[in-house]
Amino acid sequence: MKKLSFFTLKFFLIAVIFLASLLFSTNVFSLGWADKEWVSSGCPSKILGVWKSRSSPDKAPHKMQIKKGMILLTTRDGSEKFYFYGESKFVKQARFLQVNLKEGNPESTDSMVWKIRPHLRWKSSIKNSNAAKKADCLIKVLRFKNEKQARFDKYQTWDIYENFLD
Repeated sequence: MKKLSFFTLKFFLIAVIFLASLLFSTNVFSLGWADKEWVSSGCPSKILGVWKSRSSPDKAPHKMQIKKGMILLTTRDGSEKFYFYGESKFVKQARFLQVNLKEGNPESTDSMVWKIRPHLRWKSSIKNSNAAKKADCLIKVLRFKNEKQARFDKYQTWDIYENFLD
């Protein structure tokens, strides 16, 4: 009889943990820039603007301001890094926006590649008609050392950013 009650208690605890994880989890959708869910959720139609990192405790939080031809990263302590790019292109069926960046000087021969992809994070596990209030507009930035690594999706680092309004 004791073995049956121990098994029942163990099964009950596993079921509670599983159901709690389903109840309190959020959905994140990886989209393309032209997907209607992105625009209908109130997300910006262009990448230009200010984005705030959702950094983990081991990374310094920062803001990323994307302008035509330039990206400015600003850390919490105020230090800044400038990246310049000539043109951007959509890759993998318009899911990624790819930019070749030069740090600090637009004439530099050293470059790196970033791929940027939109993500929606639903605030509720139930999608309804009021989607604009139920989703966070996020972007994922994948950083590559060079074009070859970008072609094979061998990224060095990545960050998630949320749309930031000053």
